Amino acid sequence: MRSMRWTVLTIAAAACTLGGCSGWQEARFKATRELTLEARPGSGLDVATRNGSVSIEADDRASVLVRAKFRATTQERLDAMGVHAVYEAPGVLRVGIDWPEGGREGNEGASLEIVGPAFDGVRVASSNGSIRAEGQLGPGDYRTGNGRVGVTNQAGPVTVRTSNGRVVLSGVEDEAFVDTSNGAVSIDLREGADGPVQVDTSNGSVRVRLPSTLAGELSADTSNGSIQLHEAPTGARLNSVGKRRLRMTMPTPGRASAIDTSNGNVTIEFGASE
Repeated sequence: MRSMRWTVLTIAAAACTLGGCSGWQEARFKATRELTLEARPGSGLDVATRNGSVSIEADDRASVLVRAKFRATTQERLDAMGVHAVYEAPGVLRVGIDWPEGGREGNEGASLEIVGPAFDGVRVASSNGSIRAEGQLGPGDYRTGNGRVGVTNQAGPVTVRTSNGRVVLSGVEDEAFVDTSNGAVSIDLREGADGPVQVDTSNGSVRVRLPSTLAGELSADTSNGSIQLHEAPTGARLNSVGKRRLRMTMPTPGRASAIDTSNGNVTIEFGASE
């Protein structure tokens, strides 16, 4: 196990003056801290934070850069905040926040930016904040209580769960699962992928661009909206199609795909980007 210590880069603190603090929840004290550690090819990534965004980007560097941006209610609490990155067996880099004694308070939070070679398997959890991941390998599991999720060029299955936020998946090379209570969903599956695609949103439109290689059955339902199908692929069989319901069987057997929204339109296109 190897742990890296963080280094303070900048601290910009605003002092509370009489009449200047509107409540205990304000997090006026801010700092940016970062650490750099060796990259280990084939490692996975496990990231956890609270009340903050997470960004993961792949490039050709030989190291991993972790940058944390903190917000705290007092200077003392800000000084006590830290970020850790530890390689743990079996080959997973765990990145998380060290909160002051007693845990996070009020509107305190921490955002994370991670840049390095593509990780083989990514898991991200934030209680409140957006998530962005680009160019990663293996399975991706992205969860946030409230925030937008965007995943680009993931070479593996992707699972997204957010209670309130838009979800955009682009260039996914495997199956995709999306569950959001309130937000639009857009999915672009690469040509050659066979799915499945499963989408469930309570309130939001859904747009999927699917490859002709999608397998199994495809169903789509909306309680309040319409379904639009743009040219089914050759060999596909339309079993049922209506304003709010669609059933289609693809030429190749496989696991079923399903799209369901309670309040929004569903748009289905075939001919995904290569």
